[in-house]
Parts: sequence; structure tokens; C-alpha cells
Amino acid sequence: MAQDPNNQPGQGAGQQPQQPRPPQQGGQQPQRRGTGQLPPQQGGQQPQRRGTGQLPPQQGGQQPQRRGTGQLPQQPRPGGTRPLPQQPRQPSAEDMMPTTGELTGMPSRQPTRPQPPGGGNILPPLIEEDDDDRTPYEIYVTGFLLAVVVIIAILLALALIDESNDADMAQSALTTLQEEHVERSTQVFEEGVMAANQAATERAEAVSRTRNDVSFQLGASFAATATQLANEHADALATQAAEAEAAQNEAVANAQNAAATAQAEALANAAAEAEATLTAAEAEAEAAQAELEAAAAASEANLQATLDTLQMQNNNASATVKAQSDIIATLEAEIDAADAAGDQG
Repeated sequence: MAQDPNNQPGQGAGQQPQQPRPPQQGGQQPQRRGTGQLPPQQGGQQPQRRGTGQLPPQQGGQQPQRRGTGQLPQQPRPGGTRPLPQQPRQPSAEDMMPTTGELTGMPSRQPTRPQPPGGGNILPPLIEEDDDDRTPYEIYVTGFLLAVVVIIAILLALALIDESNDADMAQSALTTLQEEHVERSTQVFEEGVMAANQAATERAEAVSRTRNDVSFQLGASFAATATQLANEHADALATQAAEAEAAQNEAVANAQNAAATAQAEALANAAAEAEATLTAAEAEAEAAQAELEAAAAASEANLQATLDTLQMQNNNASATVKAQSDIIATLEAEIDAADAAGDQG
């Protein structure tokens, strides 16, 4: 593969060469994020960092191959020789910018590419370094959480669809119950009216029978009283006829007057009792009629209140179904937007 002459070791593809900077006095060159260079470390093997595309040399065997590094395993050189060191790249202006750890006061993870003694890379990088400092575990956890969120959104949408179906079934059941309740209320009202009419008819018949009984009893009482008075009068006349005709005539006149008076009083009392009985019967009939009218009015009021309650429940159910439909539409729009964003991503 041809290498870009402007691409120095440790730089990304297409990066412009940087002007060299004079070394700092009194120590080692500072390490900046993204330079691809690390100061040489003495006394052992250089540590390996993720995403550098480099592996430290291992003695006594074949170097392992890393997946996705773009590097082939290096064969051990005869005599234990190492690859020639490359010239270190000078830090650029981007490399001199402060890191996240410096801004937040927290130590940041810096790539520590293995370096041979004396500086330089073992091999030039074949791919550009990734600035993402997340570990594979964090990437897997992020993907898992995104999958869980998508699954939860799908489950919520399915649950809302089930609730919409349940709401439709509840609306159908409510409509059926309303029709049955209206039919039952109408039947109860008709039965109540029929029972009230039958009770009024029976009460009127009872009043008529009571009148007839009272009239018959009064007639019988009048006849018995008249018969008794006539017998007493005849006895008095027979007894007084023996004493004297004048006394008999006077006694007869007195008896007739007394009988007429008693009969008049008895007739007046009987008429008053009959009038009182008739008045009481009429009052009872009027009270029964008032009770029937009150019962009919109460039944009608209860029926109207029941119809109003059913209408209110129907309106509430309709509002609930509409709100659930709006929520389902919103969720579908969000899912479509998320799918569109996923397709664009």
C-alpha cells in the first residue's frame, strides 16, 4: 500500500504536516492527547492501550494478531534485532489543546502506545485513531440499553392497542347494558302503572262494596227499629185501651210523637254516619290516587336520572377512548420518528 508522504507516524490520514517546535529545556517533551507519541519508558516493556493498532514486541515466539488493528503479526528477526526507530513527530496546535481531564480536574485515559527505547513507533498506524475513550463493555451496555428502550416502547404500543380493544369491548358492553337497562326500566314502569291501575280499581270496588254494605245495614237497621217501635206502640195501645180512651188517645199521640222523633234522630244519625263513611272512602281514594301519581313521578324521575347517568358514563367512555387513541397516535409518531432517525443514522 502506498503511504502518503504527508502522513507522519501517529497522524490521521489527510492531516497536514505541522511545523516543528523547539524542544523544551530541562526534561522530557510533554505528552498531549492525540499525538500518537509517548515518551520512552525505561526498565521494561511498554504497556499496550486499546485502539492504537500497535502491539509490543514479544520475545521467544510469534506476535499475536489483534482483530481490527490492520496489522499483521511480526516474525521474530534473526539475532533478536528490532525494527529501526522512526523520527518522533512534533506536537501540533490541536495536540496542545487542554484535555477533558485537565478541564474537569479528573485524570483522563491517554493512549500509551508502546515505544522502543529512544522514541518513535514500532510500526506506523494503518488506521486513524478513534477519540472514543469508551471501553467495549460501555459500548455493549449502551447498545443493550437502547435495545431495552426500543423493546419497552414496542411493548407500550402493544399494551395501548390492547387497551384500545378493551375500551371498544367495554363500549359495546356498556351500550348493551344501556339498552337492557332502558328495556327493563320501561318494563318496570309499565308494570308499576298496571299495578297502580289495578290497585285503584280494587280500591274503587272496595269503596263501592262498602257503600252497598252500609246502605244495606242502614236499611236493615231502619226496618228493625221501625218493627220494634211498632210492637212497643201496639203493646202500649193495648195496655192503655183498658184504662181509658182519653188516656189511650193521649198515650197514642205521645207515643207517635216520641217514635217520630226517635226515628228522625236515628235517620239523621245513620245519614251522618253514611256521609262520614263516604267522605272517608273518598279521602282514601284521593290519597291512593295521589300515591299512584307520586309513585309514577318518582319512577319517571329515577328513570330520567338513570338515563342521564348512562349518558354521562357513555361520554366519559368516549373521552377515555379518544384520549387513548391520541396517546397511541403520539406513540406511533414517536416510533416513526425514531425509525426515521435510525434509518438516517
